[in-house]
Amino acid sequence: MAFSKCFRSTLLMLPVLALAACGSGAPSKSEVQQTFAAAMKMHYMKANGIMDATLPIEEKLPKVTVTDSSCDDKAVDGVYVCKLDLQHNDEKNEISLHFKKVDGTWTILDK
Repeated sequence: MAFSKCFRSTLLMLPVLALAACGSGAPSKSEVQQTFAAAMKMHYMKANGIMDATLPIEEKLPKVTVTDSSCDDKAVDGVYVCKLDLQHNDEKNEISLHFKKVDGTWTILDK
């Protein structure tokens, strides 16, 4: 039975697609920064009883910047421990947070 060229190409691509679907390991620095910024916004909203996520509240958030981050190479149950270097005004801190990809989106876990 002869397979079409398109069908054979599709079969050859299945392992590549499967690997891509699994993700590429720990979150990148930009993913850590985006996830941290989103978590800061959600925490602020929850603390202040704000229900409308479309409100422009970014100017009210503390200006905390992730200056650097690094994550463990291996996950435990899909959870990566990441160290973040944070800066707020002249103050610098290092914290460790637990990141997990849930439904394709990185989230910070309460641990």
